[in-house]
Amino acid sequence: MTTTTRILGLSLALMLAAAPATAAVSTWIVEAEFDGGSFGGAGTVFGSFEFDTDLDEFFNVEIEVIDTSFTPFFFSDLDISFGTVPGQLELIQDFSLVDPDTELDGKALLYMPFAMDLDPLNSPVALDGGAFFGTCDSPNCDTAFGTDIFGTASVTPVPLPAAAWLFISALGIFGFLGKRKAAA
Repeated sequence: MTTTTRILGLSLALMLAAAPATAAVSTWIVEAEFDGGSFGGAGTVFGSFEFDTDLDEFFNVEIEVIDTSFTPFFFSDLDISFGTVPGQLELIQDFSLVDPDTELDGKALLYMPFAMDLDPLNSPVALDGGAFFGTCDSPNCDTAFGTDIFGTASVTPVPLPAAAWLFISALGIFGFLGKRKAAA
């Protein structure tokens, strides 16, 4: 066994040992729609969020709701009101900026329970019954009015880093050089 072969084998073993089996954090894309019902015009829900399966936590929320009868609503991390329950994401406009016990009346509400665990292996995951867009109808938002939404969330693929492609190319070149040297 040549020194080059040993180095390549050791490098490959270290790379495989360092690679995690699954990522705890995954980025999800949301696409949904609603017909308005008694709430008003039809509309769409789209955007993304990240979910950490180890911590059961949502973050980097960027979701937009466009209703034909209202101006667009934008939801972010500041709006997470129920974000630590696995499989449920509740967003209330300006939630972290107001007193949640007395100042939520009239705020936009987006509630998205998911039909399965937010595990990348389950992608895409449908929104479960009860997914909802509307407005809080009480000071602490224990009642609301709005419409059901229907759609899915799916994991976005994470591209292989450029360094990995360079490493794989180098392995091929070293392998070719090693075979050429052995034949000589």
